[in-house]
Amino acid sequence: MIITNTQITFISIIIVFVSYILFPIYAESNGRITKYETYTDDQHIIKYGLYPETIFTGPLHIAVSVLDKDTEMFLKAKVNINLTGPEFNKNIEAKNSLDSPQFYEYDTVLKNEGEYNLDISIESSKGISIIKKQFEASQGTDTANLIIIFFTFIIILVPFSIALRKIIINKNKI
Repeated sequence: MIITNTQITFISIIIVFVSYILFPIYAESNGRITKYETYTDDQHIIKYGLYPETIFTGPLHIAVSVLDKDTEMFLKAKVNINLTGPEFNKNIEAKNSLDSPQFYEYDTVLKNEGEYNLDISIESSKGISIIKKQFEASQGTDTANLIIIFFTFIIILVPFSIALRKIIINKNKI
């Protein structure tokens, strides 16, 4: 069986589509966080942010960076995130970001509306710090996700369709 350029293009589109649908919560996304809150105590300067900033049911991304209060240099730390809410209880150690090792990240999916408690504990060579935060998760709409998916497909499909058209036209001329 000979595989044509059309088939390769079609298979590529399917692979991108399936990857985009199945793996969105595993993507690194601390670049999307535009607003970090700062917590300072005797040992640390801790900056943490949530994406999306307005919390809805659906994917939630948490990013934390830890700095030494005296030198303002990034510290290696053990960052533990405890998130509890309606029918939800996760206690996990945040992992270093693949892109920026000074960030510790955690991704999850909130399934229910309601009041959530976020406890972030940081343990480093300087000591232990704990941040407590409460937030309300409301019912999310998928409008923003649908718009992002639409534009992603436009960006991917337009070049593929132009290339496919050229291939078909060149094939018909032969």
